[in-house]
Amino acid sequence: MKKTLVLASLLAAFGAASAQSSVTLYGQVQVGLFKSTVSNAAVNAPIRIDANNGDNRFGVRGSESLGGGLTAIFDLQHRFSPESGGNDGTANGRPFWQGKSAVGLQGGFGKVEIGRQLTAFQGPVGNNDPFGVSTAGTVHVLNNYDSEPATTAAKDLAGLGRSDVINYSTPTMGGFSATVGYGPKRSGASGALVTGTNDLSSLWAGYSAGPLVVGAGTEKNRRGDKIVAALATYNFGMAKLFVATQQTDTIALTGSKEKAMNVGVTAPLGPVLVKAGYKTTDAEKTGAKSNKFGLGVDYKLSPRTMISSNFGKSKVKATGVSTTGYDLFVQHSF
Repeated sequence: MKKTLVLASLLAAFGAASAQSSVTLYGQVQVGLFKSTVSNAAVNAPIRIDANNGDNRFGVRGSESLGGGLTAIFDLQHRFSPESGGNDGTANGRPFWQGKSAVGLQGGFGKVEIGRQLTAFQGPVGNNDPFGVSTAGTVHVLNNYDSEPATTAAKDLAGLGRSDVINYSTPTMGGFSATVGYGPKRSGASGALVTGTNDLSSLWAGYSAGPLVVGAGTEKNRRGDKIVAALATYNFGMAKLFVATQQTDTIALTGSKEKAMNVGVTAPLGPVLVKAGYKTTDAEKTGAKSNKFGLGVDYKLSPRTMISSNFGKSKVKATGVSTTGYDLFVQHSF
């Protein structure tokens, strides 16, 4: 009888503890036919079965209530290449938890996360593109800028480098919020500090009220490049408008100032979402100018599954060379 009571007490205690925490498995799989518009070299690029690897992911995230309004959180996100079954960018030495691997605390004070994650600047700017950041139609305003450039010692080799970062986000107050990020000089595999790199600093402030979202921010990466950007979106219901602008000062080209601007629109028509966008870039030092136009459509088969097709055409003004690309893929989220 005593053993039964003890067991019942333990099970009740475990149930109470479990009720205070949660773990969620989530992800997205996307694969189809692609033709790239990345560079002039892609003019005759073949159509191939491929995927936007940055959009293919599975992750585990969770939280635990610590009492007093304080919650512990974690998020682990792996990215992969579904057309081959391999890791995203295996040949480039990218980490297994490429998307994110961070732990933190949140409460009335806001949220603090430490680990590998998007910087304070990257996340909001990346959302200001009707196509996302990796389809053939993409008109992403970030141009020739990475938080961890390839010339940096102990480079990340994982797209937008985001390792060794601390982010603090304020609570939203009257529609206003801000996030500040800091990343110290990178350490090598042995743990020894790598010389010749800078600390990373990142800042974003925004305002959101009903259909209007505006924001601005700045970042200095570990090579010393600096970027500033501002964006705005407005949802009219029948259509959503996007606009953003940025300027990058690149250390590799002393005194260079590269500017980019994009505009876009999405319009829902029942299960169909029509997308269009346009981007221009202008590098003052080199005089290089280019533009890109994108057009696409998403068809929702369900809240979690869609078929998408996108078209993009870019042109370098100095040479007059144009590149075109397109894609057709299926995407499922879980």
